Amino acid sequence: MKTKSLKINAVLNVIKQCCTLLFPLITFPYISRILGADNYGKVNFSMTFVNYFFLIAALGISTYAIREGSALRNDKKKFQLFANQIFTINIISTIVAYLILTLSLLIFNNLDSYKLLISIGSLGIIFTTLGRDWINTIYEDFGYLTVRYIVTQSLSVFFILFFVKEKNDTILYTWIITLAPIIANICNIFYIRKYVKLHISFHINWKKHLQPIIILFANAIAISIYMNIDITMLGLFKSDNEVGIYSVAVKIYSMIKQLINALIIVAIPRFSYLAVNNRIQSYELLASKILNSIISILIPAVVGLCLLSKEIIFIISGSEYTSGYHAMQILSISLIFAIIASFFAQGVLIPFRKETLLVKATLISAVLNIVLNFIFIPLLSYNGAAFTTMIAELGMCILCINFVKRDISFTLNRNTIITVGMGCLFISIICISLKLIIQDLVLYTILSVVISIFFYGLILIWNKNDIIYPIIVKITSKIKIICKK
Repeated sequence: MKTKSLKINAVLNVIKQCCTLLFPLITFPYISRILGADNYGKVNFSMTFVNYFFLIAALGISTYAIREGSALRNDKKKFQLFANQIFTINIISTIVAYLILTLSLLIFNNLDSYKLLISIGSLGIIFTTLGRDWINTIYEDFGYLTVRYIVTQSLSVFFILFFVKEKNDTILYTWIITLAPIIANICNIFYIRKYVKLHISFHINWKKHLQPIIILFANAIAISIYMNIDITMLGLFKSDNEVGIYSVAVKIYSMIKQLINALIIVAIPRFSYLAVNNRIQSYELLASKILNSIISILIPAVVGLCLLSKEIIFIISGSEYTSGYHAMQILSISLIFAIIASFFAQGVLIPFRKETLLVKATLISAVLNIVLNFIFIPLLSYNGAAFTTMIAELGMCILCINFVKRDISFTLNRNTIITVGMGCLFISIICISLKLIIQDLVLYTILSVVISIFFYGLILIWNKNDIIYPIIVKITSKIKIICKK
């Protein structure tokens, strides 16, 4: 099979991640205003609760399948056997997830007001299993994933804007956001037949598959705990209103995190391939390049987000949510730790089969988050939730770096450090200066973002940064060739 260009995959996945940022930017300001903080908080609490059962159904299978399947994808017979076994395990885990979810709704009376929303959201679990998106990722089919996402989410945006009109349309809104991924997975059921035709297998190598899957599942659960327990506990200790206010800050934080994580996601199959084939030098070169690219984007983005947090929340969701801007600033700082931890976890520990170390780091961070949430949420509400998330991300980052530094070497370029330092300084000066001379909040925010991006782009070009400079060189050379013709 011809290896697909990592650069093309990166561009496609960045486009997809930009759309994951764009679509919520269209619907998020609208829906948070229409539903209000109380109803918006109720929907977010319900979807957060459902996500735990998505994790039980997923069972860490996707990550395991991508890692192991990437090495088998050129051998159709071996891949068919492997994929059938993984699919069967996924079906079993999905049945278990629905059984536990049903028992939870029957046992816990305090979930009564959320039962309908939870039931609607849970419909996506079975279709996610049947969709088997991990096959597309193994074959690096990011073109299909991008187009499919854009089409289904465009439909979702259309239905939200034209049909969700009142504060009490929470059920309709929940149906719409649930149906979009269901439609995507129905498409996938037919599309993946070009790679493999899956069926239930009655001969599963449990000894081979179960241990790494359970380890990755434990890691996924732990990650979910320290990423989502804040909203769950905020809903239990405080009100739907406070959950709604905090959810806005978390939404913005999550969108930016997804966008930057796109650079890591597209490289995972290639990381796994290089690691399995013991091509350490090639791996270290690729990993160092991606790490420098991440740092070049991440740090300036965090600085800008901290400086504009209140304005961004006001523009997106209105004055009802602006009291959460301190939580937004705290979460912005935690982005640094979260992205770096994700790089070392997804890009190093998993490809090199060090899942046990990853689980250890994640469990420690999860326990730390839970303990701190019990202390700080009653005292500081959503600011306390944001603070505990930051500490958990910091802990995860330190542990992951400590686990990989002895085996794999990375190079943080001097050029990257200079570029980032200059960029952060210019962004700070631009945002602070414009605030003194521009009174209109929307105009101030737009100009701050546009001018900051422009000047940082110039800095990247001037320092011949690996992100922008090679693209400029290629475009220039093609223009020269066209001119000569």
